[in-house]
Amino acid sequence: MHVAHAGIQAVSVAPIMEECQCEGYPFTQIEQSSLRLSLHDGGETAPRTQGGEPPAIRRTAAYSCYSRTTPPCPRTVSNRPRLPFTTMTRIAPRRDSPEIFMKKLTVWISSIFVLGLGFCAPKPMQGQSALFKLGDSVEVQYAGKWVTGVVTKGLESGTYVVNHGSQIMYINEGPANIRAHQMTPEEKAATDKSAQAFASRPTGTGIGAQYGAREPMTCKSRTASPATATARQYLLCDMEGVDGFGNLLLYTDVTVQLAAPRPFNYNLDSGRSQIDARAPVYDIRGAFKEYQCGKPILGGGAYTATHNCNLYDQPQAAGTCYRDTFGDWHCLMTGSRLASSNQVREQMPPR
Repeated sequence: MHVAHAGIQAVSVAPIMEECQCEGYPFTQIEQSSLRLSLHDGGETAPRTQGGEPPAIRRTAAYSCYSRTTPPCPRTVSNRPRLPFTTMTRIAPRRDSPEIFMKKLTVWISSIFVLGLGFCAPKPMQGQSALFKLGDSVEVQYAGKWVTGVVTKGLESGTYVVNHGSQIMYINEGPANIRAHQMTPEEKAATDKSAQAFASRPTGTGIGAQYGAREPMTCKSRTASPATATARQYLLCDMEGVDGFGNLLLYTDVTVQLAAPRPFNYNLDSGRSQIDARAPVYDIRGAFKEYQCGKPILGGGAYTATHNCNLYDQPQAAGTCYRDTFGDWHCLMTGSRLASSNQVREQMPPR
């Protein structure tokens, strides 16, 4: 006798147990199924109820064994003959309504979006609440100590460019390497002076403008014999200009004192270029300040762009004034320019 319920043809309980156990599924996994199991033709019989109906099992299952028309493997549990025909139909899963499906899909997409933001959001810097910008006064850890400086390039790839005077430093971000600095009145005055000097830098294509300085002295005429005024002018015209190393040499605070003229002395004067041995020679002495300037580094802040000279103070200089074979007068004085004791670095050029 077959009894159909919920799309499942009725089969006896014992064969179903054997069919599922043969596949490795314990019977308890299909006990919770929406099955109405009754006697099958040729199968085991079960006691009848008082109403004459066979016993029934009504449970709810996550899955059934599976649908097939023949047993999946040889019978190993009992020696009962195989049923001539056993059918077990898979119970179709419950499908959500379109409204519920769209709600679940929306929640799923939102969860993925929030998770993605968590991975992509930049992590805040530990212990540092704000970035330093161009021109900020800072203290940086350099050579084992904190030194002051000015940010000349903002944060890029985790590194700041900071100038300490004309020294350029590359400082990693983070409070252990860089921190804010409150300028003293003296530092503020120096910073303002650099800014003003940068704003008023010479312009044009002249030699001096290329160094942010005044132009070298030139002389229209050199025919007059040396005197105190003319000797100073000749000296500036001969000594100022670009040297063989590409540095611009400029002079200030020049004083010249002439001695009485004397005849040409080969041992003393033969080194002068194109000197006229027939003309008198004037020994001179005096003092000056010499500026040796390199081309400024632009884009590194006002200080670097305006403090591009080394200063040599020469309080005791000596030389000569002489006439060349063309009739032009020249004056030269030398001092101990290369002595480190009288060198002052990072000076503004004369203007």
